[in-house]
Amino acid sequence: MRFLAFLTSALLISYSCFANENVSPEGYFGVWRVYTAKEGTETLCFMVAAPQHTSSEREENFLSITHRPYENSFDTIALMFGTSFHKTSRPTIEVDNHKPIEMKTSDDSAFVMNEKDEKTLIDQMIIGNVARTKGKSHKKNVLRETFSLKGFAKAYEMLNEKCPREQGQTTNAVSQITEQMPQKEETLPLSNETGGEKK
Repeated sequence: MRFLAFLTSALLISYSCFANENVSPEGYFGVWRVYTAKEGTETLCFMVAAPQHTSSEREENFLSITHRPYENSFDTIALMFGTSFHKTSRPTIEVDNHKPIEMKTSDDSAFVMNEKDEKTLIDQMIIGNVARTKGKSHKKNVLRETFSLKGFAKAYEMLNEKCPREQGQTTNAVSQITEQMPQKEETLPLSNETGGEKK
């Protein structure tokens, strides 16, 4: 189920960066954008960002988080690599100086399979500065990306508001974590975008 959810999310997110009548932008925060999308009559939500730094420029290279409430699926973390992975590639994602977590590949995408690892990463990203990914392409080149986490916490909060875990309720994970931690410092040069909901 998680594998199928990931594949659907990857397809929708790929199309969302262009025109798609089934995908609606909901807000942007720093470098993160939040969308809702229709899957039949059901609604799913995702947030996505492009890398701030990459070792090789390529299209459809994104990091995303997806909620699919009607399947009780939340926090699906996916990496659209922008090129096919090598069959032996074991891509990883890490936040700041935390331990890297391995991802599972599917053609040009990768995702975190373990729900415990997803929760760990989300908690780290809410208070972190950068997320780094690494993987080997089909040409055997090791490609690295750095994703800014500026605006991640606010985007994640909107993600939970648009697709809550229970009807009429939203998660308070963001406030719980941020209240316990000092304010992070941004370390990367960022775009001039400022956060806010769609007009």
